Amino acid sequence: MHEVSNNYSTSPRELTCVQKVNIRALTLVACKRLPGEPDIMLGSYFQRNFMLPLDDSSQYLWRVVLVDTTTHKVVSAYTGSVGDEGGIRIDNDQIWLDTARYYLNDGTRAVGVRLDIGYASRYAEGGASGYMTLFVREQEKLQPVLKSLPMNYWTNQEGHFSVTDEPVPIHQAKVYINIGNKISHGYRDLKLTTKVKDKMSDQYFSDVYEKAWSFEQTLKFDGKAYQGFKSWP
Repeated sequence: MHEVSNNYSTSPRELTCVQKVNIRALTLVACKRLPGEPDIMLGSYFQRNFMLPLDDSSQYLWRVVLVDTTTHKVVSAYTGSVGDEGGIRIDNDQIWLDTARYYLNDGTRAVGVRLDIGYASRYAEGGASGYMTLFVREQEKLQPVLKSLPMNYWTNQEGHFSVTDEPVPIHQAKVYINIGNKISHGYRDLKLTTKVKDKMSDQYFSDVYEKAWSFEQTLKFDGKAYQGFKSWP
């Protein structure tokens, strides 16, 4: 996923919200009103990229917008790009809007957009999805401060599936975000709890769970974005 320049106009008709999305090249839309701001709608969508030279990583524009529903104007926006490349697949029901209480400081509440676009082939050594990005509003721009954090991921501890169809050990992880008390460069730390299930899995996805464990880590804001994420301790 890549950030691109924000030079594209957005028609409010493109955000006629979920049920009426039949616009050519607009593949998926999600909309949600902001808590405490009933006139502001958070929207996100993928759109076929006919504006930039195509490669595997930029086949779709990814837009995140705040729309004033009283004026039908976009008041803040972000543009990125994604593509059907290794580990990524664009399909239906993949955009989820998260308006939980992400207060990064007393005056800044971030909004989250989670993209369930991860894809793993049958014989993959691991995979990830639920890529979470947290945005803060900076006038006409939505600025990503947490970028594409995988909320779900797994890895094959042996690095491959056995050619004899024997079960292999898998780590399966799910991440939860909480807001800490300490502040770095103006924003509170993010406290991550990762809950892991260890299981034995075969090529036919028959699973036997063995144990559950968890670990915690802290992400600090460096003035531009949150840094320090590790998949495993």
